[in-house]
Amino acid sequence: MPFLLHRYRAPVTRALAALLLAGCAAYGPERPSEYVVVRGDTLYAIAWRFGIERNDLVRWNGITNPDRILVGQRLVLAPPETGAPAMRNAGPVVVAAEARDSPRSTPVRSARVPRRTTAGVAAARPVAARASADDGDDSLARGPWRWPVRGELLRRYDADGPGRKGIEIGAGLGQTVSAAQGGEVVYSGSGLPGYGRLIIIKHSESMLSAYGFLGKILLNEGDKVRAGQAIGEVGTSSENRPALHFEIRQNGRPVDPLRYLPG
Repeated sequence: MPFLLHRYRAPVTRALAALLLAGCAAYGPERPSEYVVVRGDTLYAIAWRFGIERNDLVRWNGITNPDRILVGQRLVLAPPETGAPAMRNAGPVVVAAEARDSPRSTPVRSARVPRRTTAGVAAARPVAARASADDGDDSLARGPWRWPVRGELLRRYDADGPGRKGIEIGAGLGQTVSAAQGGEVVYSGSGLPGYGRLIIIKHSESMLSAYGFLGKILLNEGDKVRAGQAIGEVGTSSENRPALHFEIRQNGRPVDPLRYLPG
């Protein structure tokens, strides 16, 4: 059930963490030159959507307070002096649909981390923002990565393929999804195209992880999370099967999660 928006929100933190994804899924090799902020946006979410590192987005737009952006504000999506890097046919300004958030639920004990998986198929108004995490506090992110859910590896990472850049893990509908590493939730909702209900977790200044197609979300933006803590439940993927889409991004760019997860 969608979470009723009772105030305007557009934290810079949330949009850029949204290193976490949608850019790769929705725009492929193309990226528009500008983006217009809508209600519910955050910098982490915007950055994730277009495959940009959050700090780059802040720098390119001369943003002095990353915790506050404005509805109707135009953001450039590439260095002003160079234009869009390595992108074909940069498109027009994009105005996104209003983001929708998911309800808070009481977290439950997380599922055990799997020991192995089976390989499968290859006019502007001010917007109040939630304060971002202390950039110097990475204590929750220490330690090894964990599998977010027990199940079968249905799809591997493909750097050159179209669409989302991550892996797909088949699991039971409603099965517990856990944080792969500790950190802070910087996006929680369903406003990024191609991911369904999504959670993005910031583990450090350079690392993010994303959990897509959740049937239920258990945490809100700003919540601190421990490795192995329950963050949601498995839902139905874009291929109409129970599965979790999982991504890791480093400095805004997707990387192969299997390089980090235990064998």
